[in-house]
Amino acid sequence: MSVYLFSSLAPAPTPEPAPVDLTPLTLTVNPRGEVWLSPEIYQTLVLRPGQPIQLVPPRARNGGSWHLDVRPTTPRELLIIAGAESAHFQTGYVLSPRHFKHPQHAGVLRPELTLRLATMTPLLPGFYPLR
Repeated sequence: MSVYLFSSLAPAPTPEPAPVDLTPLTLTVNPRGEVWLSPEIYQTLVLRPGQPIQLVPPRARNGGSWHLDVRPTTPRELLIIAGAESAHFQTGYVLSPRHFKHPQHAGVLRPELTLRLATMTPLLPGFYPLR
């Protein structure tokens, strides 16, 4: 009497990765171009002091939205002050008052703007869209 054992040759399905909550992955910019990163975005993107970083304001050639640029060729560096809760840097772009217009109140400018990472997938390696 023969005994046959059947086994599946197909590999076990890999579980879907848990979705990342993008809500705390924020940065704040003021009209002077000072940018402050939340601890969550700093840790999630594995940023380090002295790393090249830049906040790119909306313009026609980048799709009209803000972007965080952490590519090696970026001219600015990430700073961390001892005892500070978050990392910061100075953007190299001149920011216009139009970047800080309040959407519901004509003629009112916001003192700062908080942007959130739109996706964990960069448009280009190191070039993340913000909203």
